[in-house]
Amino acid sequence: MRVHCRWSVKTIDSSSCSVNISAGAHFKKWCIMQSKIKSGAVDELKKEVREMLEFAESYMQEVSSPNQQDKDLGQDTAPDTDDIPGDQ
Repeated sequence: MRVHCRWSVKTIDSSSCSVNISAGAHFKKWCIMQSKIKSGAVDELKKEVREMLEFAESYMQEVSSPNQQDKDLGQDTAPDTDDIPGDQ
């Protein structure tokens, strides 16, 4: 049995895109439980893809949130004097 997946990503504008995912399974030889095995394999793949997309979406929201930029700007970037090598 071989499970396959095809991804198609289209950019809608600079901040969004559309993702189309097709999944399927192929048997080289026929077997009695083929349809149940196929549907189980495809369902399992769909769950994994859903998890990957949810992770990607949360990552993109975290990276592009305006609060993240404010946090980065508010941090003190001066090194601690204990971290500077040499006589002190």
